[in-house]
Amino acid sequence: MRSPIDVIQVAAPTWHRFGPRLTEDLPDTDWLVVDTDVMTLITADGDVSEVDRDEASPTVAWMCFDVFASPTMRPHFGLASHADSIELVHTSYAGLDGEYWARLKNKGVEVTSAHLAGVAISEFVMLRVLEWFHRDTLRREKQAGHEWHRADFREVHGSHWMIVGMGDIGSEIAVKARAFGATVTGVRRTPRGDEPVEQMVTPDHIHAAAADADVVVLAVPSTPDTDNMVDADLLAAFAQGSLLVNIGRGSLVDEDALRDSLDSGHIEGAILDVMRTEPLPADHWMWDHPSVWVSPHNSAAGHGRFERSYAHFIDTMVSRRAH
Repeated sequence: MRSPIDVIQVAAPTWHRFGPRLTEDLPDTDWLVVDTDVMTLITADGDVSEVDRDEASPTVAWMCFDVFASPTMRPHFGLASHADSIELVHTSYAGLDGEYWARLKNKGVEVTSAHLAGVAISEFVMLRVLEWFHRDTLRREKQAGHEWHRADFREVHGSHWMIVGMGDIGSEIAVKARAFGATVTGVRRTPRGDEPVEQMVTPDHIHAAAADADVVVLAVPSTPDTDNMVDADLLAAFAQGSLLVNIGRGSLVDEDALRDSLDSGHIEGAILDVMRTEPLPADHWMWDHPSVWVSPHNSAAGHGRFERSYAHFIDTMVSRRAH
């Protein structure tokens, strides 16, 4: 029997999606498939057996997109965090600001991530802003009432956007907004000079930049520095009638201050894919506020994310084995 290079742990949904390709692209590998109540070891030689959690010794764990919405998430993540054999955990999400990832790193586990969400999230942002500017809810209401109703709408062309966070996601949003004729100011702690925007500023200039923005997009992770970064003072600096879009983290926004700004009419609306408490409680004010659109942290859910995730994982493993 050959000794495997790695024992790679995957969730059952990931194995069902990619199993044959994984065995072809990563030979000499044992696969530990984690389901809700059973773990199956599939060796490089084709032997299949069930194993107890205490006997499982994965060296690598792959957290593909599909595990985050699967019942296998808890046992899959639990094994990766408790197995002493784990050397590498690869996640399809770019955000590593949670306690789980910190615990892994503190154990000496290498944690790698993939910047794959920019395509889907940027499409989501453009869709929602276009729907808001074009008063799409009004159109649907008039259609439902069989009313032939004409109404003017705002154009993205000629609008000014401020995107806070110019990583992969923020950059993808900037490219698409500019393709529609918008001008974009990016906000980043350390501008690199190659961002796809008309202007870059650092966070200490964010209040001045916000005053000129029709659309403010938040695309930064949760850190002590970004907690409640959109507070009453920053909201007061927003342009009258501006639109806030948050696809970063719910902790970026002071929700009470946001409600006050919306109620006063200072900002026109908020498009929120992330909230401080998720799932959003059924009695939360955001559900019914006429100037808020909420979605269930779902902006990255484009179908293409699986293939991008697979390609990035294979590249990561090939690079790891080469070194």
